[in-house]
Amino acid sequence: KKQKTDELTAKDEAKKFTDKIIDAEFISKKIDKTIGAEVDSFTMTGKVRVTGVFFNSGALDALTRQELFGKVPEGMRLGEPGSIQVAIEKLDATAKTVSLKLTRESTMTIDPTSGILAPRAFTDKSKEEVTSYLKNTGHFDAVEVTVRPRWRSNTPSDESRIKVTLK
Repeated sequence: KKQKTDELTAKDEAKKFTDKIIDAEFISKKIDKTIGAEVDSFTMTGKVRVTGVFFNSGALDALTRQELFGKVPEGMRLGEPGSIQVAIEKLDATAKTVSLKLTRESTMTIDPTSGILAPRAFTDKSKEEVTSYLKNTGHFDAVEVTVRPRWRSNTPSDESRIKVTLK
């Protein structure tokens, strides 16, 4: 396996790329002695298939960043994306094709300047209406609404008197 891996990575085409994934699998193997028997020596022969996928991590980084940032819904912010995890998902040796699985994690948070949190969205609403509105956006797990003075049942109709705090 090591010999074939070294041969594959030594090729000029492979040297053009900064990163690689090497997959080596035994197709067949044969041992000339019985397993479990005490012997002075044995011979093992086999066939191994070594597959190499070579790529430029910088180009892949740019491509996945563009894809990630392009999918951020309006009113949301994407945190700094983590490193890319690349794995071989499907390999077809006959067709000489490979499917890769790319995984890249990031966190998405609501933009505090988003229209979702604009005070005008909360004018003259009950606590229940505000809570329902925010939970229905799908961006909040918990909502706390405080209306002052306590005897008021609705939020103020003047948006300048509404304060939105994001925790």
